[in-house]
Amino acid sequence: MRDVGGFRYGEPLRFRIHLKAEGTLPSLFIGAGIDDILGHRVATFDSNNVDFDFSIQQGREYVFELAIPQPYLNPGRYFLSVSLFSGLIFYDLLVPRHLVRRLAD
Repeated sequence: MRDVGGFRYGEPLRFRIHLKAEGTLPSLFIGAGIDDILGHRVATFDSNNVDFDFSIQQGREYVFELAIPQPYLNPGRYFLSVSLFSGLIFYDLLVPRHLVRRLAD
């Protein structure tokens, strides 16, 4: 796979998220949201909806991939937000814009 700067209208989306755990937690879920340029949420993806959870250990690195085969987004600019959560506690991940790349085959 190679990194590319954007994606074209109607094509599948794939994002890869890398993180390093600063603590140990026994059960986490991951969620991602796509917001439009005005900040309105247009799509939400949560691993708890498909019964997928995982544990993390302090100091270890993890990689997650989000694939959206048919995004149904209108042409425009969008923002991706990602968070880890356990119960009602959310651990937001801040992703600098220059580190976000769409993955192409």
